[in-house]
Amino acid sequence: MDIGLLILRLVIGTLFIGHGTQKLFGWWNGGGPVGTARFFDEVGFRPAPPLVIVAGLTETGGGSLILLGLVTSLGAAAVIGVMTAAGIVVHLPNGLWNTKGGIELPLVNAAAVAALAFSGPGRYSVDRLIGWHLRGSGWGLAATVPGRRGGRQRPASERPSARRRSRSPPSRRRRSRSAGHPPSCSGGLRAAASGTSRAWRRRGTRAPPSGTRIPSRSRRERRRDRRSARRGT
Repeated sequence: MDIGLLILRLVIGTLFIGHGTQKLFGWWNGGGPVGTARFFDEVGFRPAPPLVIVAGLTETGGGSLILLGLVTSLGAAAVIGVMTAAGIVVHLPNGLWNTKGGIELPLVNAAAVAALAFSGPGRYSVDRLIGWHLRGSGWGLAATVPGRRGGRQRPASERPSARRRSRSPPSRRRRSRSAGHPPSCSGGLRAAASGTSRAWRRRGTRAPPSGTRIPSRSRRERRRDRRSARRGT
């Protein structure tokens, strides 16, 4: 059993150290901070540059703790957090299987380190060397629950922003002012129009048909039409 735990720790710890150094330094054909930041920005992790550093340090640190068998539950929590975030944001929309980029691989990695948190690192570990026995249900839950919650918490800048409310069309009051009519309700507009017709009749002329462009009038005439419209209302 101890040899099996050692093999599992060596493989998982080494792979996650490799993933972290790919992000931090561009080792092992990685994208480095710049290339990984572009990928983070595409999938929605923003601000991308600081999140790349956080992810790289988390993977490198968590992998190192698992590899050494030192505070294994803390290393497992770090790896579970990274795998939860990557699984939900990047892989979950593609389904389950890894052949289509699904969530299969992050799920296996998270399950493996969760098993290490519950069972402990085994005899061949730094924890056992210094006399720590960090295993059992309490340590396993301490690794899985914070790891899952940390992975599901997305930064505030990366959360979907609230939809902008569309601006309402200009009010009738504003349209009436721009058209040169007095600010009033629809009844007042009709009254103003009837008052204008009466003003044309008082002049002894016939009101032009609707749609005809009326020559601009003086301010005094417009004021007189408004007074007549109010009396008619």
